Amino acid sequence: MVPLVFLGSLFALVFYMIAYPNYAVKKRLKYWADANDLVVTRAERRLLSAGPFLWKRSGIVFRIEVQTPVGQRRTGWIRFGFDIFARETWSDTAVWDDVVSKW
Repeated sequence: MVPLVFLGSLFALVFYMIAYPNYAVKKRLKYWADANDLVVTRAERRLLSAGPFLWKRSGIVFRIEVQTPVGQRRTGWIRFGFDIFARETWSDTAVWDDVVSKW
């Protein structure tokens, strides 16, 4: 009986560590877009590629496409800082493709 309770608790903890940060980052992406007067038309979470960021620093990186209030479409990268318990650890950082110099 005790191993079953232990396994159930372990499963619940792992589920929380995977599912809650995913929910929290989607909510935070919506909040970021609303605060900057943007509409997110596409957002892809990047697991291996950190884009223009040197490293992910325990953050979550998205490749995004947004629409501005005047209808202009912009693409770029955004990084949200989270620790393993989905608490904010630093502010959001966005880098737009038209700002990054192309070599």
